[in-house]
Amino acid sequence: MSFDDHPFTLRLSRHSNVSAPDLWALSQIIDSEVVIGRKRELVAEGYEYKKLCFVSDGYAIRYKLLRNGKRQVINIVFPGDVVGFPATFLDRSMFSVLTLTELRFNSCDFDAYMELSFSRPQFALALSWLAAQEAAIYAEHIVDVGRRTPIERLAHFLLETQARLAAIGRASALKFELPFSQEVMADVLGLSVPHLNRMMQQLRAEKLVAGRERLVEFKDVEALQTLARGELVKLGFADDADILDMRVVKVPKAYPAYVGTYGEFERLRAFLDAIENLYPVGRNCMHRYNNQDHSRGSARLAVECILEPARDKTAIWKVNVEQEYHEEATTTAT
Repeated sequence: MSFDDHPFTLRLSRHSNVSAPDLWALSQIIDSEVVIGRKRELVAEGYEYKKLCFVSDGYAIRYKLLRNGKRQVINIVFPGDVVGFPATFLDRSMFSVLTLTELRFNSCDFDAYMELSFSRPQFALALSWLAAQEAAIYAEHIVDVGRRTPIERLAHFLLETQARLAAIGRASALKFELPFSQEVMADVLGLSVPHLNRMMQQLRAEKLVAGRERLVEFKDVEALQTLARGELVKLGFADDADILDMRVVKVPKAYPAYVGTYGEFERLRAFLDAIENLYPVGRNCMHRYNNQDHSRGSARLAVECILEPARDKTAIWKVNVEQEYHEEATTTAT
């Protein structure tokens, strides 16, 4: 890949004027492209790291491993980001960097980059701009974990991801492919995977997003921006003029209710099962917090029952009985 087309250059061009001679000077201190596999540690917390790695493709995480073994993801590394920053300014790295996918990057010695910055100050300005944006993202993630509700955290994260991908030409205004798993998203947002899954289903139920598997499509960007509270403007990913009047349209009874006579649901199930050609599937019909996999699974089993009428419907009701997917509640004897 020519450095003219490198994602780092695309990001840089949005904030400063970089000429062809500037890019040629940068290419002279850059090593050839390196490729490392997924789940490989690139930077280890507590160790010296004196290189700048300009990511051309792939994704990684900056994270902190706590004494109890839990992991907090500080930020996700996208194409166009720089690994080794701010670690190169410190005696030892404060965070670890782990690849999520195969990662391609070009690296250079930190001292060589500093020498280039003396002769071409725009590259020093580029690092300052990167530092300011990183600090803004870190601050927003702190607010996410400390003060925002789970649904607000997820809305903000999806908008941030779309903006970062769009900045390097890998997302449209309304649609993008999530390049990482829900497990990684949960570690960024400080949520459990089942909780994150429920929040994603809530955004879909309220017609704010659509999509399947890792494809995300914004159906009501203004409402999502309301949930995220316009923080993208502060991050410099969007202009204030881009945010129009905002509204949230909610679907009545989008979630099943666990109140009233829900304790007698087995009676309702028995009545439904008595109707020979009726097969309840999905969240509303089964009155469960089904995710997409559960809904698809119940639908598949229903089709099998239709094709083989002699089959028992019990298998459908056994989809999504794992306790980790259900709400927790405390009851007291009366």
